[in-house]
Amino acid sequence: MKRIALLAGYHKKGLISDYVVYYAKELAKISDVYYFADSEMKSGELEKLAPYVKFAGAKRHENYDVGSWQQIINMLGWDAISQYDELILCNDSCFVPVHDLKPIFDKASAQQDCDFWAMGKGYDWDSKTWHLYGYFMVYKQKVTQNAVFRNAISGFKIDKSWENICPFSEFIWTQMFIEEGFKPKTAFDFKDNLGHSWRTYIKNGMPIFKIKIFTKFAFELNTESLAGWQKFLKENTDYDPKLIENHLKSINVPYKSSYYFFHSKNIKRAIRKIRRWFFYSNKKHGNDILRIFGIYIRNKNVDFDTTIYEDNSIPLL
Repeated sequence: MKRIALLAGYHKKGLISDYVVYYAKELAKISDVYYFADSEMKSGELEKLAPYVKFAGAKRHENYDVGSWQQIINMLGWDAISQYDELILCNDSCFVPVHDLKPIFDKASAQQDCDFWAMGKGYDWDSKTWHLYGYFMVYKQKVTQNAVFRNAISGFKIDKSWENICPFSEFIWTQMFIEEGFKPKTAFDFKDNLGHSWRTYIKNGMPIFKIKIFTKFAFELNTESLAGWQKFLKENTDYDPKLIENHLKSINVPYKSSYYFFHSKNIKRAIRKIRRWFFYSNKKHGNDILRIFGIYIRNKNVDFDTTIYEDNSIPLL
């Protein structure tokens, strides 16, 4: 199996963090790796990737991940890329892999009824459709040789707003490729957000640990606690927590377990969870949930009722 991975990167200080080097090293075990960053890199930084990548480049183009993929595609050409059996489009917004990638790839590559896949899927309430998450996507040769696919990637124009970029690359691309007759699948089928249920995902084999768990989701009510995250990784993965610590230091994000345990927001979150145990009501998105003292009086939870949207669901690998 011959694969090519286009790894998009970004660091606000122009650095190649150790976790990115490890990411490239592990990707290189299953694919040829090409790296491009939407950053002005400091001298000598790109050389860190040299043992593991076919090419490493960087410039501030302000076109996010897709812009970096486009840089590599323009350099290589679609015909060269489509000579590979599979194309991986990924970015360095995650610590990868906390579990071995190969078993997942072996499983996906062997399935004839799968043309493209991702590590996870999400549901868009506005369009009532499923989509594949865009931080790690894999497309088989049948897709990369298709003109609609090529035009979707190469012709993507940036709106300068992440809120508009993410829905396009995840929601619209997924549906566009399905309409072309391509069959999608997902490696994991959990109902909750990866940023919230990170412990559950990792315990069940998810090889991806999102950086946003530290920078965005850390104190949200539904996020599994980051207190003791280093110990958790050591007990459940082979991933070195130092890779995470070093990167978080470089972007001035707290990494110590004690910070997340004793932070006032974490204490407030614990209090809110206790209050929710006493009384909880939810009527959003068609839900009708009423819980008192931990006992459900009403429990119509459509967020976890796949029967309401299984018509266009994306199957599991």
